[in-house]
Amino acid sequence: MHLIGVLIVLSTIWNFGECLDFGLRK
Repeated sequence: MHLIGVLIVLSTIWNFGECLDFGLRK
């Protein structure tokens, strides 16, 4: 059970989505 790895992947996807959303709103 690689919980830390899952959290890292989820945070990476979340941050990428935030960047895309910010870029689209700009």
